[in-house]
Parts: sequence; structure tokens; C-alpha cells
Amino acid sequence: MDEYVGTLIYDKLTKSILLVENSKSYSVWGFPAGKIDKGESIINAAIREVKGEVNLDIKLDESNFISKHEGTLEYREGIFIVYFYGIDSFTGMPYAQSDAVKLKWFFVDDILANLEEDFFILENKKYLLRDNLKKAIFKFFN
Repeated sequence: MDEYVGTLIYDKLTKSILLVENSKSYSVWGFPAGKIDKGESIINAAIREVKGEVNLDIKLDESNFISKHEGTLEYREGIFIVYFYGIDSFTGMPYAQSDAVKLKWFFVDDILANLEEDFFILENKKYLLRDNLKKAIFKFFN
């Protein structure tokens, strides 16, 4: 069973979250995320993925845990587990690197007001979201 971790990055000053468009799934937006390497802790994987995808340094511990999702995907064999963490403190200037081809800050209120099952629409543009992000976003902000 493969395990993945995703990190919701929230900027308290602008009330925005950072989403990335991944090179493996163009047009689908999500948190910086990736597979947990064998022998690697979930926390270390989250820190590595955030640094590798958006060049931010974060501190993370179990108090940042949001939720865990288990399931299957039609384009991937087998069962997977995704752990979601949320942070509101980081250092660095974000830019897309590694698997992230684009990144963009989205106002939380805009997302929450326009969020459907797996997408939200802003300024007549549809943003598809990775699996289970809706639950993680609502849990973090409630």
C-alpha cells in the first residue's frame, strides 16, 4: 500500500492558500504532496515535498495533522493512504519546481464560496482539485 502526504499552506496575512498544478496531472490543482519514501517519517516527507515543490521551509509536528484518507484511484492500482497536514507559518519565497509546474495563491473565502465536489470556479475558470482536498480544506478552516 502506497502512502502519500500533502500539506495545506495558509498565509494568515493574505488569508490565502497555496495550490500547485502538478506535472503528472495537468489542470488538476492540489497541495504540495508526494509519496512517502520507505523508512521516511510522514513529517519528514511533508517537509521534503514542500521544499521540493514550492521552495518553502516549514516546521511541522503532529499538531498540524488535519486528516487521513484511504482509497483507490481509477488511474492508479491498489489502495493508497494520504495524510493531510496544515501550516500557517513558513519561510522563503515560493516558486514552482520539481513536479510543480505552476503555483498560485487563492483566497480562502473565494475557494470556500465556490467549492464543488472536486473543483471550484473563479473568474469563469474551473480549477480541478486533487482527491479529498475539499474535506481537508473544510476541516482546516472549521
